[in-house]
Parts: sequence; structure tokens; C-alpha cells
Amino acid sequence: MSSAPPVRPPVEKKEEYSDVREDLPPEVIDPARSAADVSLEQIAPDWLGPRAIVLHGVFGPEECKSVMQYFEGCNVTEKCMARTDYRNNYRVSVQNEAVAAAIFARIRPFLPDTEVVDESTGEFYANEGLGMRGSWKPVGLNPCFRVCKYDPDGHFGPHCDSDYVRDLNHRSLKTFMIYLNDDYGGGTTNFLAPHELHYDEATKRFAAPASAVRAALKARQGDALIFDHNILHEGGTVADGFKYIMRCEVMYERQPEDRSMLSDEDRAAREREDRALELLWQAQQLEASRREMEAVELYRRAFKLCPHLERA
Repeated sequence: MSSAPPVRPPVEKKEEYSDVREDLPPEVIDPARSAADVSLEQIAPDWLGPRAIVLHGVFGPEECKSVMQYFEGCNVTEKCMARTDYRNNYRVSVQNEAVAAAIFARIRPFLPDTEVVDESTGEFYANEGLGMRGSWKPVGLNPCFRVCKYDPDGHFGPHCDSDYVRDLNHRSLKTFMIYLNDDYGGGTTNFLAPHELHYDEATKRFAAPASAVRAALKARQGDALIFDHNILHEGGTVADGFKYIMRCEVMYERQPEDRSMLSDEDRAAREREDRALELLWQAQQLEASRREMEAVELYRRAFKLCPHLERA
């Protein structure tokens, strides 16, 4: 009898940003620092290629220190999840558009000019790239940052990161995570092969078995990790010391599609799909707001326009 296929651990819950405290002070940024201070390294070029990169030197030591001091000043005392067997860390959400713009200017030269989502690349994205077909241009960072602290025994079990969707043509495709310190033991970021969600009886937590770890990163202070949301990964257990990171998302804008060469039939089909996807997105927003009955009607209309969406 053949064994069951591997089961991927769940996608991280959608960020709702309900715990945003206040603006991150713009003084955390050194205006003299630029892309010239940054260098690129691929993590696992034979496996992940450009889908996961490390940028060295995105933050300087004083910038890292400023963000950590800000976090400690927030006096966060509760873990961000009650179930510490899956995720065990503290978090505060802050925002600042000027800080996001300054950081993006440092990393923009290292990002491809476009990300193309089509039949050949859909597997790299959530839901096989449903509603994401086209060419996407990086335009900035989500200005909502999550600053996290892991104390000894802190960890984050295997997961894929959620995306942030402003509308159908403006969304995140990649996670941006900067390491604010490196004076701790353990705590590697592990990139994983698909596997059954594994509970370690010895440590009483969810963690990937060693056989699933394809690459492990122990970043240096000020390094930034940029990777596709849909790559399975985990935050390994911190053995000693305290680990601080700050993360957000790289935002993209879909470029206009040239449909002049399509047949009338294909153009009409694309337009129906566009309308159906817009209804689907609106339904998801209503459902998230607990307006289920209104959402059901929009789902019905979307699936009537494009029945294949219901099967996706």
C-alpha cells in the first residue's frame, strides 16, 4: 500500500494588525546608510535560487539597537499566541511609512524588476497563484512592522507566511525580515521540505524533523532575509540569549496586461474572470468582517461567472 502524500503545515494566520501600538520612531533610521552598504547572498541557490536571499548590512548596529530598545520600552508581557507549543515569542506591531520607504530604498536594487505569475510559476504562490496572473513590480514595503522577541526556548513551528492584499492589483509576494541581533544560541531560520506536521514529544513542541530541514540560516546582526511567502520554514528554538527580529512584507503592483492580441472570446473570458475575482476578494473581506450572509451572495455570483474558481 502506498503511503499518504506529505501534508504541508498550515499557513500563518492572516495578519490583522489589531495590535498596532503607534508609529515606529523615524529616528531609528540612519539617513546616511544606503544600498551601497548592502550585499547579496543566496541561501540555497541549487534549491531555492532567487526565491530566498540574504542582504547583508541593511541595518547598522545602532539602528538595530534603537529598534530593540524601542521594543523593550513597549513593556510587552504576553506571548502572541496562547499555544506556546507551536509559537513562543513576544510581538508588537508598529508602523511608519518613512521608515518603510528608507529601508526599501536600500533593498530595491537587489530585487528583480518583475515577478511573473503564470501557469509555469503558479506553484510558488498561495492557491497556485489564483487571481495573481501577470507581471508584478516591487513598489515598497508594508509600513506595518512586527517586532518580535524570542527568549530562551522561544520558537515558531513550521508554517508558510500569509500575504497582505490591499486590492487585486496591490499585494505582497515576499516576506522581509531583518535580524536585529546575533548574540544568541540556536534560533536558526530553517527552510523545509514538505512534511507531516510533527510534534516532538521530547521538547513538547511542534518542530520539523531533521530530515525535513533543507537549509538553515544563522543571520548576522543587520542582515535582511527576503523570501517567497509560500516557502515552508520555521524559527528554530533559541537555546540561550534573546533573539530579536523585525518583519513586514515586500509590496508589489500588477502591471497592465496587453490583451490586444487575444481573440474576442479569450478577451471576454479574461474580463469575466476579472469580475469574478473582484467579487471573490470582496466576499473574503465581508467574511473577515463577519458579514457572512453578504459574503455568501458574492461568492455565489463569483462562482457563477467562473465555475473553476469554486474548484480552486
